[in-house]
Formats: sequence, structure tokens, C-alpha cells
Amino acid sequence: MKVLVCFRNGPHSHDYQVQGIFSGFKELLGETNVLDHPSNPFCHLPEITPGSRLPNPAFRDECNLDSDCAYPIVQVDPPFDLIIAGAHAPDESHEAIKNNPGAAIAWIDGSDTSAQNCGPGVNFKRELPIGVAWAHPLPLTYPSIRIPKVEVDRYGVVYYASIHGGVASDRMRIAADLSQIDGARVHTTSDQKLRPSPEAHHRELWSALVGIHWNPVNPLDTIDNTKSGWDANRFTENLAFGTAVVALRPFITIPHPFTDGKNIVYVDSSDQVVVKVKELLSDPKRARRIGRAGHEHFLKYHCAEARAKYIIEKCGLTL
Repeated sequence: MKVLVCFRNGPHSHDYQVQGIFSGFKELLGETNVLDHPSNPFCHLPEITPGSRLPNPAFRDECNLDSDCAYPIVQVDPPFDLIIAGAHAPDESHEAIKNNPGAAIAWIDGSDTSAQNCGPGVNFKRELPIGVAWAHPLPLTYPSIRIPKVEVDRYGVVYYASIHGGVASDRMRIAADLSQIDGARVHTTSDQKLRPSPEAHHRELWSALVGIHWNPVNPLDTIDNTKSGWDANRFTENLAFGTAVVALRPFITIPHPFTDGKNIVYVDSSDQVVVKVKELLSDPKRARRIGRAGHEHFLKYHCAEARAKYIIEKCGLTL
């Protein structure tokens, strides 16, 4: 199977979803069967050390492939069996669809809103409201090849979030509450240049017992009834690195959902976060059990390779 993944032509920034999908298809099908169109430089970042696949640190905020999984540039000739198209690159997508009339189309809307944004082919939606059926749910994913291969002792809680100039009140409350816990590793900043490097953050996650996901910038009671803004990289990133995740209960549809108390711990308000974190830290055996179960569920259903398989299945194709 050959897959063409459409990207926006020109400057790139925060193409997290489609870059994750690109990585998933590369890992599933092999590097010579998946082509980015037009070529996205952030999928092929230069190495710092030959053989390390570590990209230039100046590009750290631009993609989800910024630490050990940039791919070599390859030429893949048509015909393509599947086109990954969508709202992230509408002009490039329509061009690819026109030039590949026999290909199946996965039309992806990875925007932060819950608005209906359908296109040709089988529709996938990142912020799909619960109870609607005009698209298949497709939250963000994370490349499993970034997961460390060495086991370590886990301890404490890690929380890392942007506070958006001081307007993300719930994130700030969570950070303040967690900072009262001995040994908590809390990083909040409005200046992206002052954030920990991905490698430093990943080292902390890999050694953490508990991790946090809370994405909405605005307080929950101010979010309108479209209920968008739940999804973020921190959710699957925490699961990928094996923490017991304390997360805001989702108000979007998640395929193969997580089970509260088994492989995730959900909360309904920001003031519940520190309560659940303390419960987990006081019972490390339970925290490790939830962390392992969440990690296994992530690998089975939510890593980038699993997302690629999911898209193939929903498009009615077979490997």
C-alpha cells in the first residue's frame, strides 16, 4: 500500500496531528511507501549527530517529530492507494485528489474547534463532539518510536503547561496546587523559549509516577455548548511515557475510550486534580498499575501506528 500525506505548502507550525499520522504510516508501511506532499521540512529535520535522528533544536516547537524520529527524504511514485487530505492543507489536498483519481481519501479536520468541516472521502475529526456521527473521531496521537526502551524507577508528579500570558486560570490553579506537593516537577511559562527541551521533559515523564492532562485555556463554565478544546499532545504524550494520567473527563469522542480507574483517572474540575494526584502518590502500587494499563491501551489503540491502522480500517482498505 502506498500513502500520500498532504501538508500545507510554505511555512509550517504545529502540524502535530498530520505529522503524527505521517509517522504512523511510515512505521506501519515502511519509509519507501509513504510520501509527504509537498515535502514538509519538519518531517525531515537535519541531524545533530549522524545516526542519532536528533533534529536542529531551533525547530523544537514546530512538530511532533522533533526528537529522534525525523525521516529521510525518499521518492515514492504513484499510483497511491490512500490520500491523507484535509482542512490542514485544503489546496494541496484537492490537487492531490485530482491527480490521483483512484485513491481512497481520508479527509481530516485537526482543528481546535468542534465545527463541522467535511470534505471528500471518509471524514475524520479531532474535536468530535460526543453523540454526533458525521465523522470518525481522530484525536491527536504520538509516535511510539519516541518511547524510551530502558525501565526506570518512577516517583512524583510532573505537570508542564503554557499559561497563555496568565489567562489559563485552571492550568495556573493546577500548577499552584501541585507545587505544594513535595518533589512535584511543575513547569509553567508564557515564553516558549523558556520551556524545558523535549528531551528534558521526556526524561521527567519517563521517571514520573503521575502525569496531568488539562487543555482548555478558558474556565470550563465559560466554554460554550460546542465543547471544543479538550484535545492536546499532553494526553497521549503522558500515556506514551507511562505515567498514571489524571485528566479532565473528555467532552469529545475518543475511539477505544479509556476506563476511569482502570487505565486513566478522570476529574471534572481543576480543584479535583491535586486530590486525585495525592491519592495516587499515596498508593504507588495502584499508580503503577494504572500507568502500565494506560500505556498498554495507548500502544494498542492510540499510538501513531495504531492510528494509521484505524484510518485504513475506516476507509474500507486492507493491508
